[in-house]
Amino acid sequence: MKKKIIIIMSLFIFASFLTGCIDEDITNTPIINVFTVNPNKIYYGNTSNLEWTVQNAENVSIDNQIGTVSLEGNRIIQPAVTTTYILTASKSGKTITASTTIIVESTSTNAPSLQFIKDSVQKTLTVAQADPGNILWANFEVVNATGITQPITTYNAALTGYVTAGDTLTFTETGTYKIRYTPTNTLMGEWTFA
Repeated sequence: MKKKIIIIMSLFIFASFLTGCIDEDITNTPIINVFTVNPNKIYYGNTSNLEWTVQNAENVSIDNQIGTVSLEGNRIIQPAVTTTYILTASKSGKTITASTTIIVESTSTNAPSLQFIKDSVQKTLTVAQADPGNILWANFEVVNATGITQPITTYNAALTGYVTAGDTLTFTETGTYKIRYTPTNTLMGEWTFA
């Protein structure tokens, strides 16, 4: 009977030791739950969203000049070329990494498809329909009534993000205005306000 008790106690101590080792190993290992870029394919000049979620880490960093980051977050990125980002998470000497790649294509050979609604009384153009892609207003310019090229924000300071239906440009002077998509130097249209 004494041998059985010693064997049972030995097994119990051994099992407790193993459990402690396993629990400590799990709590000292970082876990990368999410590391993605969306969209993962853009045209040059457009942006994408880099997102990550990490657990159980003391230090988290992302290369390509992003640096140290929190356990969870996101960053708007605008790489000029196809780029692989590497996230590194570490704790107690244990380090893990994950990578995600964004493909950057040279500017589209085609200009995006935009449809505008003209309001002659209000002297406005409103986007009725836009391509579903990530098209930035920063890729457009206006040639005004006197022939001067200006950024799109001259006609609506809020147009700093993506083109969406309902975005409106307001023209204060009479004359003919042209909107140009700069990556392909494509004239999107010409409108005259009297």
